[in-house]
Amino acid sequence: MKYWIVALFVVISCEKSPIANPEKKGYPANFSGFLQDIRSTNTPFPFGTHCKSNELTVFGCEIGEKKIVSVCISADASKPSIAYRFGPRGAPELEFPSDPSTSLDAFSYYWYLRPFGCENEGLDENTLTFSRGTYQYSVYTRYVACAEETTSGIVVELLDGQHLQEIADMKCTRTSGSLLPFRFNPIVYCPDCRDPMKEETRKTK
Repeated sequence: MKYWIVALFVVISCEKSPIANPEKKGYPANFSGFLQDIRSTNTPFPFGTHCKSNELTVFGCEIGEKKIVSVCISADASKPSIAYRFGPRGAPELEFPSDPSTSLDAFSYYWYLRPFGCENEGLDENTLTFSRGTYQYSVYTRYVACAEETTSGIVVELLDGQHLQEIADMKCTRTSGSLLPFRFNPIVYCPDCRDPMKEETRKTK
């Protein structure tokens, strides 16, 4: 009984660090499971996608009336890759990374969960980040239990010395898909996700 009481106050989290993490490592062994999760949901993207015919869309959102964000993965399990694209429909103005073969190591995924609803000020945050020069880009979703509201967007930050300075937070007007598959089948660096190669359990704080 004591263990259940303690569990009510557990906060599961993964804190974000600026720009780059020297321990970044992709998890290509999980890629088949990740693909299966995405295919099983068969999520529509009514506002369009930047993902190519040989890719699947994991998450997408509409920014304003003309631009969209797409997080894409290879549809071929033998060629695991991930890509971020942003811009007008059919003409992305930013695509990252340029080399698909090393793309899994170019991204990081962070999450924070405070469970048990409004009475515990429940919160569920998911963030997929990458760095391009001195800029860090973060695709995020945030669910607040008391408001029963999910917000999504893209945050752009500039590395200023040892600190990140936010220069833009572009909110999504429509979203589709989810970042949750990165939590349960980590294919990019996730410091608080289970590593199946080491058979470690997820940390709790």
